[in-house]
Amino acid sequence: MPKRKRKDAPGAKDEPTANDDASKRPRRGRKDEVDESSKKTTVTQDQSVQSFAVPSSIGKDIACERRGATDHPPALIFTHGAGGGLSNPATALFADGFAEVSPVVSFKGNMNMKSRVNSFQAVIEHEEAQTSALGGRSMGARAAVLTAQESEGQTKALVQVSYPMVGASKGDSREQILLDLPEGIDVLFISGSKDSMCDLKHLHKVVKKMKARSWIVEVTDADHGMGLKPKASEEPMRKHMGKLAAQWLLDRDEEKCYCTLSWDKDEGEVTSSGWQKDAG
Repeated sequence: MPKRKRKDAPGAKDEPTANDDASKRPRRGRKDEVDESSKKTTVTQDQSVQSFAVPSSIGKDIACERRGATDHPPALIFTHGAGGGLSNPATALFADGFAEVSPVVSFKGNMNMKSRVNSFQAVIEHEEAQTSALGGRSMGARAAVLTAQESEGQTKALVQVSYPMVGASKGDSREQILLDLPEGIDVLFISGSKDSMCDLKHLHKVVKKMKARSWIVEVTDADHGMGLKPKASEEPMRKHMGKLAAQWLLDRDEEKCYCTLSWDKDEGEVTSSGWQKDAG
């Protein structure tokens, strides 16, 4: 680990290669440009979810969901991976858990990396959330990193769920953009111990070389899509991950940077090691 005193399921389709020339940067949407008729509120088992759209000048409006308090900017702007959308359980349940602690806005993107980064920027401006944390699952996690690199120091934290360290099809490495992150950004990695796209031993090696301060949460027996056995353990685990990420954003310890989550079959609940100095 670096010094602390400076701070979708197996076989899922891999995300596409970034194409920096795919499109021009969109004209970012303003809050007063959103058609109020496009907003709707649905109710999940645990809380309300407000659906709305952010205008985009290069295509369809960006579909978004807001969970938690609406009277101030979200603590996290989050996006899904290549193999699913906002309704993907691994994305939606993570957001549900996060919203138990702090507000979160999730948005739907397409399969083009540059477009996904542009969508991040549009949602950030719409939400007046330049200082919010950015995050995502798989391809969405990569897009969050690239967006942070373009934010000129405004992004202070990243939440990386199932970061795809290697491509599923070509096996190409995705570690360089992590190594390029500057000091002053805090990065939380949440990865499954059976994630075929992010070997945890390799992740630990990469983290030691990063300039940005990093924390790792290992989810025991989870795969790239955060799938678990028994199936009944997936919902509470995914929510717990979101809640843990929100708590980390509020109060992270620079000296304790490793945590494990696992499913206790006997008790039928998530168990946590708590934050430790290292993986031991």
